Amino acid sequence: MDAIVEQLVHSAEPAIRYKTRVDLLGEDPTLPDIQRLRQEIKQCARVRQLLSERQPDGTLPHHPYAKWTGAHWVLVMLAELKYPAGEKELLPLREQVYGWLFSKARLQTIERYMIAGRTRMCASMEGNGLMVAGTATRSPKPMCPPSWRP
Repeated sequence: MDAIVEQLVHSAEPAIRYKTRVDLLGEDPTLPDIQRLRQEIKQCARVRQLLSERQPDGTLPHHPYAKWTGAHWVLVMLAELKYPAGEKELLPLREQVYGWLFSKARLQTIERYMIAGRTRMCASMEGNGLMVAGTATRSPKPMCPPSWRP
């Protein structure tokens, strides 16, 4: 095994070990050993720091899109770290993000970028919101409001 890959496989950071084994080496993510490794991600220092400001209701005290500290960015980073999907403790963060993304004020902002019936703006905020929904839950809850669906 390449020396760099060997270092990654033995990293102290479980997310690096997980991503190396699954994404780089192609190991099956359903194997018990890999599943245990993914559960380790929940307890690592980086994750504990990301979630350290949660309030008693599970939300974060910042605007959801506050750079790196808001629920939007915390969930994006957790998804990138391969935090296990379906963890109920993340539901308040998901709801905090959805409350902002689907708020009347946010939808009005999007409408300001409509030209000839088409939205002309980057949709990374909304795209990230959809991506991280899987980190926060495995529920079949609709990812977008009915008005956004075809």
